[in-house]
Amino acid sequence: MRILVVDDDYHDGEQVSSFARKEGIEVRVLDNLTDAIRVLMAEEYDLLLLDMHLPGFNGATALSLLNEVAPRTPIMLLASQTSAYSTHQLLQAGAFRVLEKPLVREILLAAIREACASRHPGTSDAA
Repeated sequence: MRILVVDDDYHDGEQVSSFARKEGIEVRVLDNLTDAIRVLMAEEYDLLLLDMHLPGFNGATALSLLNEVAPRTPIMLLASQTSAYSTHQLLQAGAFRVLEKPLVREILLAAIREACASRHPGTSDAA
């Protein structure tokens, strides 16, 4: 299982990375959307975890761009604050899930497994 984390907050990106790596998940962390687009054009990932508030982009705009670049890759948005309305809009726009920060390890890992299983139906969710 390979995931790409895009978060401009170093500590948040490293937290996600640490949680996932302890479960045997391969993780790459980037701090901007431009690099993420470049990487996704060259490499395939099972899941993209994306900070909803990257410099110059909001979650909906970033989601739209990334869905064009990697349409088969589930995208999970990470947000400091969400409302039911904005979460619903993001899910309608193609987000797999919206998780609220600070992240809870068990919830994050369960969501990662669910997203990766949805991409590869019928496969084991083990790393």
